[in-house]
Amino acid sequence: MKRFIRSVIVTAISLGIVDYVLGGLGFPDYRSIIATALILGLINATVKPILKVLAIPFNLLSFGLFSFILNGIILMVAVNYSGGNITSVISAVIASLVLSFVNGLVEKIFS
Repeated sequence: MKRFIRSVIVTAISLGIVDYVLGGLGFPDYRSIIATALILGLINATVKPILKVLAIPFNLLSFGLFSFILNGIILMVAVNYSGGNITSVISAVIASLVLSFVNGLVEKIFS
C-alpha cells in the first residue's frame, strides 16, 4: 500500500510537469491531477496486464509500437474520466511518452 501511494504521488507530480510542458494535455485544478494519478495507478494495476496480453498480436505486427498507442489510450481514458482534457490520440501518445520519461526522473529524485 505504501508503494502504491508513493507511485500515485510521483505520478501526480509528473502529470503536473507534463501539463505545464505540453499543450495537448490540460487539467483545470490539482484535484483532477490527483484523480488522474489514482485512476492511472488502478488501471495499471488491474486492467493493463490484461490489455497487454490481448495486444500481443498487434505488438507483433507493429514490432512493439502498438504498446505506445495502448499507453496513450489508457492515459486518455484516465484524463477524460477525471475531468482533464486531451485534444487527440496523438497528443495522448506524446503525453504518455513524456510522462514515462518525467516519471522516471521524478522517481530517481525521490529514491
